[in-house]
Amino acid sequence: TEGSGHDYINIDGCFTSTYNNYLIVGKANVTFGNTNIGIRVRASGTPLTSNSYSRNIAAMFENTYSDSANQTYIAMSYNDLITNDVNWFFYVYSPKIADQTYVSGMMTAANLHSTSFSGLVNNTTAYDGIQIFNANTGSGDLNSSKTTVYGLAL
Repeated sequence: TEGSGHDYINIDGCFTSTYNNYLIVGKANVTFGNTNIGIRVRASGTPLTSNSYSRNIAAMFENTYSDSANQTYIAMSYNDLITNDVNWFFYVYSPKIADQTYVSGMMTAANLHSTSFSGLVNNTTAYDGIQIFNANTGSGDLNSSKTTVYGLAL
């Protein structure tokens, strides 16, 4: 999917019964400044926004590690440090199975802010989509975005 000038990258119908696991690769130009980028799973076009996420993040630039339970999203970036071009890849494990869905990946930005992140969704819903978004929602924060979802055969 491609887009510009938006706060949310929503990809619906990308998780199917054909594959169990997925690789998501993307990029965006962040113009809002001091942005925190997050991930949410989606079911039938609606993101899960409840406190069902646990997350871990290691910020290499800050030499910092953080983990949290009962969150409303999985953080890809740490402490609102994204200010320019950002690139990411992450894996989503078993989103169509009504059990815990796991996520793990890496993100790097032009200002040398890079992270390793992981998390899980503690819910019993089967998900068919993903949302990547600016957790600090401004106006048109994810510009010139491009995101691709790959199904992985085992």
